[in-house]
Amino acid sequence: MRILIFGSTGLVGTYVLNELLAHRYHVIAGCVRNSANLDPFHLRDPHLTVVDGDVLISDDVERAFTNNGINDYLDGIITCIGEELDCIKQVYSRGHRNIFDAFKNRHKFSTCNNGIDSI
Repeated sequence: MRILIFGSTGLVGTYVLNELLAHRYHVIAGCVRNSANLDPFHLRDPHLTVVDGDVLISDDVERAFTNNGINDYLDGIITCIGEELDCIKQVYSRGHRNIFDAFKNRHKFSTCNNGIDSI
């Protein structure tokens, strides 16, 4: 399975990334602002592709969708962004809007939500 995950360096995202890699899924960590925040063990994992960027920049989000190697095919998308209160308005709302806009022509979608629904 090929899964694109946003928010892979946060509290929830780190846990989700651990589980995906433990199950040997091919994971694309999209819009990673600072790959130093990823576990060094994961950075050596051949099942992980890191796409640097910022979820607030729509071109970076689009690049995360198209930088996965097999004709842009993904089995699912997981978002774990916006878990800190001070970033909910910008990152959670605008970031998810960019993700939804980039995804609108794709068919499968999964979301991991931190329990705050602002969209």
